[in-house]
Amino acid sequence: MGRSTLDQLTKLVKETDGTIWIPAKYASFYTGTWTDTRVAAGDYCMRKTAAANAGQTVFYLGAALLGKIGSDPNKGASIPGGGIVSDIRGMQITSIDVVYQITTTNPLNSHTYDLHENTYANNVANAVVSTAGGTLTGTLATAIQTAPYVTRITCGTPFVIGGNTALRSLALEISWDAQATMVLSYYGVFVNCNYNL
Repeated sequence: MGRSTLDQLTKLVKETDGTIWIPAKYASFYTGTWTDTRVAAGDYCMRKTAAANAGQTVFYLGAALLGKIGSDPNKGASIPGGGIVSDIRGMQITSIDVVYQITTTNPLNSHTYDLHENTYANNVANAVVSTAGGTLTGTLATAIQTAPYVTRITCGTPFVIGGNTALRSLALEISWDAQATMVLSYYGVFVNCNYNL
C-alpha cells in the first residue's frame, strides 16, 4: 500500500529531539559595554567589560524559531486508514540551556531569568505575559568559574511558540547584577523543543 499525500506533507506524531543554537551575538544587551569576542577558532561570545552595573540580556526566541499560526487541520483527526492524532502544531519548547561564564575576582550579585510572551494588536497596548512555560526551574550560577557554565532552564509546562496565535513574540530575559571587577560572557542558548511542522 502506497503512502498517502498527507503522509508526505505532515506527520501526526511530534518529533522530540529538536534543538536550535542561538548565539549571544544575536541577543540584545541592556546596560554595560559588551564586545563580540573571538576566544579561539570556533569559540565566540559576547563579553561585558568589568563594571559594577545591573542589566538584562534578551534572547529573541520567536525571531529564530518557527511559530505556526492557526489551528491544526489534523488535530483530533486520524490519518486515512487509522493512526495517531496530531497533538501539537509548531515548535514546543521544553527547556533552554544557557551557556555563559563568570570570570575575574568577584562573583555576580544575582542572576535570574524569565520567559516573556508579547501579543501585539493595532492601536492597542502590548499585552505581555511573563513566565511562559509555567513554573521554570533551574538556577543560573553567580560564582566565578574557569570554564563556561551550561545551565538548563526547564519549562514546567512545555509550550508552543506563539500558541498558534498571530502577532505574538517570545523572549528569554536574563537579569544580572555585576560587581566592579567581574567579567561576564554569554555564548548563547540551546533551545530544546518538540516539533510538528
